[in-house]
Amino acid sequence: MERELTVIQNALDNVEHPCVFLLGGMKPDDSIEVMDNVLGNGTADKVLTTGIVANIVLWAANHDINDVNRAFIEARGYGDMVEKARMLLDKYGEDKVLYPSDVAVEKDGERVDVGIDEIPDYSIFDIGINTIREYAKIIREAKMVFANGPAGVFENPDFAMGTEDLINAIASSKAFSVIGGGHIAAATNGAGLADEMDHVSSGGGACISMLAGKPLVAVEALKKSKKMKD
Repeated sequence: MERELTVIQNALDNVEHPCVFLLGGMKPDDSIEVMDNVLGNGTADKVLTTGIVANIVLWAANHDINDVNRAFIEARGYGDMVEKARMLLDKYGEDKVLYPSDVAVEKDGERVDVGIDEIPDYSIFDIGINTIREYAKIIREAKMVFANGPAGVFENPDFAMGTEDLINAIASSKAFSVIGGGHIAAATNGAGLADEMDHVSSGGGACISMLAGKPLVAVEALKKSKKMKD
């Protein structure tokens, strides 16, 4: 726990630019808070969105993600995130808040890559090949990379490309790299690339809370306990 706190806090206190945040996964409310915090305080130069986070940002940017994807977002209780994402796009611009130029949908059990202006009414399961190339280039030019959340349904081999290729891009870059916990850590370990990263978090939700600038309840309790003891 001490190492986790020290590594992440030191990285945030001594940011090297360009600094890139790669935010995806299935918890867009956390990611949007991180996005606002790290762009607002100047930590991040760019935020690359993937997963359901990217779908929300695409919707906020007035791209038609179609009924099935809108329904999925709303069914999970994240419909209100669209307006928040729209506010961040207006506030920081699309040169800082990046979203996919293409996505991969599942059509009849197969992967089909399509541009964001021609998304059919099928579930988006990954970022597209062109986006993978674009994001990988940005990652390789960065001096610091923070990654949280997979790029898609990486458990399905047909839709693991985005997650795996971006993990490979981070591992092969010269950037100081911090991988969040949870699924992105599992994917990194599964790819055998954990040792190529500077830090792989075991904290998951705690890590993203820290990146969002929130106080950590357990840490605050320990601080309070020490003061009482002193």
